[in-house]
Amino acid sequence: MAISYKFKGTDKVVTKELFKVGSSFPATKSITFENKTGGLDLMVHYSNDAKMPEGLPPQIAQYDITDGKKEDKTEKFSFTMRVSNNIHNVACLDEVEFIQEWKEQEKIPVKASPVTVPPPKKEEEKKEGDQPAAEGEQKPEEPPQVIQPEQQYEIKERHKKSSSQIKFTTSNFALAPKQRRDFHDFENAMCHQDSEILDLKQSKNNLEAYSYEMRNNLDSYGSLEKYLDEATRATFLAEINKVVEWIYGEGENAPLDEYKKKLEHFKKIGEPTKARHFYYSELELYFTQFDELKKAIVARVPATEHITEEQASSIMNKVETAEKLFSGVRKDRESKQLH
Repeated sequence: MAISYKFKGTDKVVTKELFKVGSSFPATKSITFENKTGGLDLMVHYSNDAKMPEGLPPQIAQYDITDGKKEDKTEKFSFTMRVSNNIHNVACLDEVEFIQEWKEQEKIPVKASPVTVPPPKKEEEKKEGDQPAAEGEQKPEEPPQVIQPEQQYEIKERHKKSSSQIKFTTSNFALAPKQRRDFHDFENAMCHQDSEILDLKQSKNNLEAYSYEMRNNLDSYGSLEKYLDEATRATFLAEINKVVEWIYGEGENAPLDEYKKKLEHFKKIGEPTKARHFYYSELELYFTQFDELKKAIVARVPATEHITEEQASSIMNKVETAEKLFSGVRKDRESKQLH
């Protein structure tokens, strides 16, 4: 992806490639123009040698960048464009920054210490009528004079710098709303067709797998053989064999609904048969576990000293309730035929 720019009032167009194929993203590139305030047209686009899909415009977006406001004190100025290849792998102009630099002379106060001047010594003059000072009595001395020096300043030159954002407007080369809607509808139609193909393939595999499962388990010595009456079993196996041949013959081009109907018909017979198999064979494991648990509880409750008589009675009542439940299931199972 590249940029092309032209300063207003000129005809010179400059093109630079910023993001090459294979470069990582998100990433940002900065382009700085010295002694320029802005005022240019910018185009973000794909490079000439980019492998573009047919019909896709190479332009991504166009920007109209205004001028920055230069102050009178500014000695050096520039502006920087920051173009990023964002997280979606789409190049765009993020910001334009106007930078101004100048020098300022700054007066810095120099710290100086005050000067203390002692008072001058004067000879005492005796005046007529003066009484001599009493012993231990002295005239007060004048305090020393403190002179504050004149404030001095040091001149230092400071380098100042400021930055501000330059405004810009943008227009993109996205598809028109109607064209986007048309493409969106076309994509949804293709997705729907893909889904139908995948659903058909899945339904075909499900029907095939269920047919083989039922045929193997309902055949002689199969795990489900005795849980389906002989007449129904023979008819069901014949239908399964016919459908297995149909899948690789006429069923190759059959619609999805036909596969679903055949699978649903097979499950109406197969699923109750599998449920009876569980009811008559797997339940025996739970009966055995309950009997062992019941023996352990009956043995431990009388021998456990830390529980009260009321608690022991509650435990035994629960065991009795569970016993009734399991006994009812046993009687129900014994009263029914396997098929």
